[in-house]
Amino acid sequence: MHIDTVKKPYKITMKLKYITYLICGFLLSLSFMSCDSGSNSYNYENTNKDPQIYSFSIAGSPDQTGDSIAKVRDKERFEIVNKTKFAIDQVRERIYNPDSMPYGTVLKNKVLPTLSFNPSYGAGTVEVTIPDSLSGFIWNQTDSIDFSKQPITFKVSSPDGLNQKVYNIDIRIHKIDPDTLTWAQMPSLPAAGQSKTLLAGDKFYTYSIQGGGVSLYTTFLTSINWTSESVAGLNQDILTESLFLMNSVFYAIDKNGLSYKSTDGKTWAAVSNGKYVVSVLGIVPGVGRADDILVVIFEEDGKYYFGKTKDMSTVEAVTNVNGSSVSYEVPSGFPVTGVASLPSYSDNKNFRMLILSGGLDNSGKEISDTWVVRNAEGGLEISSFIRNILYKGPGLSNFFYDEQIYVLAQNKFYISKTWGDIWFAAPNKQMLDPDMTVRSGQSLIVDTENNIWIFGGISENGTYLNDVWKGRLNRLIP
Repeated sequence: MHIDTVKKPYKITMKLKYITYLICGFLLSLSFMSCDSGSNSYNYENTNKDPQIYSFSIAGSPDQTGDSIAKVRDKERFEIVNKTKFAIDQVRERIYNPDSMPYGTVLKNKVLPTLSFNPSYGAGTVEVTIPDSLSGFIWNQTDSIDFSKQPITFKVSSPDGLNQKVYNIDIRIHKIDPDTLTWAQMPSLPAAGQSKTLLAGDKFYTYSIQGGGVSLYTTFLTSINWTSESVAGLNQDILTESLFLMNSVFYAIDKNGLSYKSTDGKTWAAVSNGKYVVSVLGIVPGVGRADDILVVIFEEDGKYYFGKTKDMSTVEAVTNVNGSSVSYEVPSGFPVTGVASLPSYSDNKNFRMLILSGGLDNSGKEISDTWVVRNAEGGLEISSFIRNILYKGPGLSNFFYDEQIYVLAQNKFYISKTWGDIWFAAPNKQMLDPDMTVRSGQSLIVDTENNIWIFGGISENGTYLNDVWKGRLNRLIP
C-alpha cells in the first residue's frame, strides 16, 4: 500500500504537466500565427474593425497624343497594364506589382483603382494622398486618380473608425528598355591579325596569324586578362575560319588541304586522312555528343564533294545526298568558303542540324541563301531557303539568341523566327555600339549568361582589328 500511495500522486502530476505543456504549446502556436511577419492578414475580433484592403487592381487608357506608332505602342503597353497583378503585404502595408509594367509606360491619364474590403462591412473611409495633394482627400472609390507621380498612399479606416491601415502604393515600371542591347568594350587582344576565337569550357582561345606565324591568346571569360600561349604544330598557312571545337577536341585545315587536331589547343598534329580538305562547314549534332560529326568539303579531280568525320582521322565521302546516290557533288550555289556556321542541338531530330549563312560558292559568287544540313544514314540531307535579300557573302556571324536566329553582317543584326526562311532587320535598339568599327570576319560567341562576345574582324579598309566587345539584351540580365 505504501508503494501505491507514492505512485498515484506521481502519475497525476505527470498528466497535469503534460496537459499544461499542450495548452502552452497551443497558445504559443496561436501567438506565432498572429505575429508571423510573413503573414498577409491580421485577425480582428470584430470584422467591423477590419480596415484591410483585400484586393487591388487598376484600369487605365493609353495616351492619345503622338504619332500613330507611339499610339500603337502605348495601346500595347496598356493592354498589359490593365492585366497587371498586384500583391498586398498586410504586415508592411504595401501594395505593389511583382512583375514590372513595360518600359515606357507612363500613367499620364487618370487611372481607376478597384479595391475590395471585408465582404460583410466594407471600409469606412479611404483617404488618398498624392504628391499634388499632400493633405490628402477622401476618395469616393468611383473617381479616377492621378498615378503619374509617386509616392501615393491609401489610408483606410475600419467601418467603426477605430482602426486604420496606411498602404504605400508602389507602381513598378521597368526603368531600362528590356529589348535594348547594352554593350561594353572589354580588354583588347594583345595584337591584331587574321583570327578566330573559340570558347572551350570557360576559357577563350584566340588564334591569330601574325608575323609569319600563329599566335595564341587565352583568357577566362569571367575576367578578361589575355595571356600569350605557345602554340606548336600550326603555321601561317592555317585557315583560321576552319578552326572548330567539337567534343573538347580542336580541329583545323590549311591552305594545302592538310588536316590538324589538338586536345589542348596548344600542341597540334597533322592528321592523315587521304583527302584534300578545302573547308570545314561545321558541326551537325547527333542524338548524343558522341554522334556529332564535322561536315567538310574536299576536292578530287577538280570537283568538290561532301565529307563527314568524327575525328578528322577518317573522312567519309558522302555518296548519298537527299536520298540520291547520283548527285552527291557539292551543288552550284552552295557555300564552300567564308560561310557562317551554326549547329542546332535539340532533342527533336528535325531540329538537329547545321545552319549555314552567307559565304562564297566554288566560283566565288556571294551567297545569300540559308542552307540547312542534317545527318542521315548513308549520307546527308541538305535544303535551302532562298528568300533572303538582306545580306550576302563571306565574313558573317550567325547565332542563336532570345529563341531566334541572328545574323551579324557589317555591324547590323538580322533576325529569323523561321529557321532561316524569312529574315527581317533587327530594331535599332538591338544594334552594335555606334563606337564599334564596321567590320566583317569577326568571331562571335554567346555564353551561358546570354552575353554576346565579339572579337576582332576586318574593317572596311582591310585593317585587322583586335578589339573585344560584350553585349546583352537588358531583359536577359539575370
